[in-house]
Amino acid sequence: MIIFKGEKLNSAWVPHDSDKDWNWTSNSKGWTCDNIGLEWLTRVFDPNTRDKANGKRRALIFDGHGSHVQPEVLRFCIDNNISILLMPPHSSHLCQPLDVGIFSPLKQYMSAELNKITRYGVSSIKKFEWAEAYRCARLQAMTVSNIKSAFRAAGLQPLNRRKVLVRMPDFNEADLEESSENTSNEEINNHTPAPTIEVHPFVAIPASPSQITPNRFHRASAALITNIEAGILDTPTRTVIPKLLTLAEYKSSELILANHQNHAKDAILARRMEHATGIRAVLKGQHVASTEEVYGQVKEAKDASRARQAKAAQKRTKKTSAGQMEITDMTEEV
Repeated sequence: MIIFKGEKLNSAWVPHDSDKDWNWTSNSKGWTCDNIGLEWLTRVFDPNTRDKANGKRRALIFDGHGSHVQPEVLRFCIDNNISILLMPPHSSHLCQPLDVGIFSPLKQYMSAELNKITRYGVSSIKKFEWAEAYRCARLQAMTVSNIKSAFRAAGLQPLNRRKVLVRMPDFNEADLEESSENTSNEEINNHTPAPTIEVHPFVAIPASPSQITPNRFHRASAALITNIEAGILDTPTRTVIPKLLTLAEYKSSELILANHQNHAKDAILARRMEHATGIRAVLKGQHVASTEEVYGQVKEAKDASRARQAKAAQKRTKKTSAGQMEITDMTEEV
């Protein structure tokens, strides 16, 4: 279940071709609440674990958030053979499998997916882009091996309390030594800058092509052309030619990379435009909607829009026919 920040859920936030069994919701804070917590329990956890449990009791690990221990949640769990395991306060980093072994790789994969957009200079991430990135990252992070490893590291399966107890930290304060070198304002003000020395254009070319400035490159190129035209091929001239060729290759690679980035950025913006031009449906009076329900709302909005357009076209046809009949009557009178 994805919780967006927004007063009402908008179908434009849901990516195209999303998984049918995902659920979507929103509220003003973008965080869980009593209603969303209960909806998640009944719409996500229960349907996805009931058949796997095959009639056996299920365990649900919770922290102490208020939405997890509300009476409706407790009643549903009692009625449906679900045991709630409440973690001690401030212990999720030790006891919760997601914190222990899933969230860290998930964040890494999420960063890699979002970097495919931000590295091209796109400053903000759209909600549907974030959801797509999360879907890709989730498939890579929440593997069977990672999940089993996380339950094992939390001491839950197999049950081993020492897995948690040995990780309890000892808070020993260490002495911290701070050292800093301060330069007085008087020393800075009395500092005399070194005299400027004129450097030959060939000598000013750095060894690394990334450190060259356009001004230095122009002066060195002009000096090289002058020497070639004068028939001067001394050691400095022969030495600078490979440097300038390397610089030309470097700048050519930069240009190719810039063109690639521009094309990728245009593709991202075009995809955003395509996603934004479709009919949107705002789900009113509904806390949670599955992907199929969102698509159903969009279809209803499309059908309603087409019906309005057809009705408007029919009215225009009637008005045009009435106008033609009026003109005919006037002609007959004349």
